Amino acid sequence: QLAVPLETPRASYSHFVVYTKSNLAEQSTPVGENILDEAAHAMDIIFIDEDLDSGEVGGTISWRDCEDVSEVTHYSVYLGYNVVGRDRSLMGVVAIGTNKFVVSVDSVLSPFTHVMVYASSALAEQTTPTTLLISDTSASVSDIRYVDKDLDIAEVGGSISWAPPVNDVARVQGYYVYLASGALGEQRSSIGRTM
Repeated sequence: QLAVPLETPRASYSHFVVYTKSNLAEQSTPVGENILDEAAHAMDIIFIDEDLDSGEVGGTISWRDCEDVSEVTHYSVYLGYNVVGRDRSLMGVVAIGTNKFVVSVDSVLSPFTHVMVYASSALAEQTTPTTLLISDTSASVSDIRYVDKDLDIAEVGGSISWAPPVNDVARVQGYYVYLASGALGEQRSSIGRTM
């Protein structure tokens, strides 16, 4: 028995052949076997970013199994800088048959550009992943307008309005309004919501 090193290039070879050898010579006629080169990869990756902040992602990555999963033991999900998997970051490992991975809301996207799913066997992770370019959803309001109708000092009241997001508006299910100590929402207190 001999272990074939992982990632041995098959090139144009179609068979493994085994020759026996004595002290005198190697036999001239080997026994051969066709090479069954297993290839398995995730198919049809889908990821819809449900996080409405620019530069942040969140949602479910899903995919289909390849046709033959007999040698696949699990999938590894990464974020990567490009389609070849250089400088990637492991997000998690998923058992075969699960075929989805939940990305936590507010996960920082930069500097990554792609979701990558690698199939793994008992011996190794595949070297070429299935990839998907990430579309970062961003849906922010603009043109906030408010006129204070409450004439008492240190109290506010009136109507606040805004222009709805220009992009990715289909993902918006409502608006939450807060009082805050700064423009980035520090120390906020809920005023209400609209749906």
